[in-house]
Amino acid sequence: MPSFSQKMKIAFLGLDNAGKTSILTALKRKFDFMDQISKLKPTLSVDRNSFSFNFLNTQVMQFDFGGQLKYRNEYLEHKDRYLSETDLIFYIIDVQDPLRFKETLGYFNEIAEYYKSEGTKMTFIIFLHKIDPSLRTDPGKDDIYREMIGEVMVLKKIMNDWLPVHDLYFFESSIYDIVSLIRAFSFGMQRIFTKREILDDFLTSVGRDFHTISMMLFDENGISLSEYFREHLTEEEREKCRELFLNALKRIADEVSNTYEFSDWISYSKRVSGVIQGFQVGYLWFYCIAIIDETSEEEAVDLLDKFEAYKKDLSDILEGFIAETRIPI
Repeated sequence: MPSFSQKMKIAFLGLDNAGKTSILTALKRKFDFMDQISKLKPTLSVDRNSFSFNFLNTQVMQFDFGGQLKYRNEYLEHKDRYLSETDLIFYIIDVQDPLRFKETLGYFNEIAEYYKSEGTKMTFIIFLHKIDPSLRTDPGKDDIYREMIGEVMVLKKIMNDWLPVHDLYFFESSIYDIVSLIRAFSFGMQRIFTKREILDDFLTSVGRDFHTISMMLFDENGISLSEYFREHLTEEEREKCRELFLNALKRIADEVSNTYEFSDWISYSKRVSGVIQGFQVGYLWFYCIAIIDETSEEEAVDLLDKFEAYKKDLSDILEGFIAETRIPI
């Protein structure tokens, strides 16, 4: 087992039944998690053991704070004990329960006020949770969806009063859309990954050299470390590219392989080819996916050969990040 010289504390907060533990379970498993989620019970007090992971040789401790009133009162009565030394907060709001918006705003304000009093500018990633895909796509739910979005806009406006005291970022999410969870969680991790610009510049340069539609780099936890997308790609097409990564990652896991080539659609009119490759730096695994316009098998092989030439440079960059923790790899 690796040892760590750096640790990071992440807190998942929100009211009871907001979906905090379900989100953590989905992020941990990524595939075939609905059966496990259906068996979850309310979190009692704080679960700090179930969801820890290694991020670039840093031990990330995820604290799942139970949202029942008696536990919330305990946290707020002893804020230093529970909330101190936190690097990042994911705050979960059940947007299908507007009758509790006032309650969740009150809880959020108490937490935000604590960090303000401590002189800490906290980063809050706010999950506007349970905006399920069916609400957007089912014509019979148009009125429900419009009403929900209207209430969410009011909620965001009130919460944004905390700008610029704290940094707030909002994401629509659903347990039925794993990409929405990974995107929000990855965005949060990227905010505290201080040297990600180096990876962004590298992936942008390589992505343009390869004439790719997209290049994405993920760690072994499925956290997006960097993404490059061709200009003018729609948000729907970008989301489809992220879905292709998850599908390819599952195929790699099922086939016990480090490379998987694929062809798929990212829109009704745009078919693409791509390759995902897993590679190891020290004891850590990383996955890079390159997506290009549909091409011949020979050109796909050429893409893989080109990536091999750049992989050494990418590995060196990642090794530098890991080595900064002063742990031999």
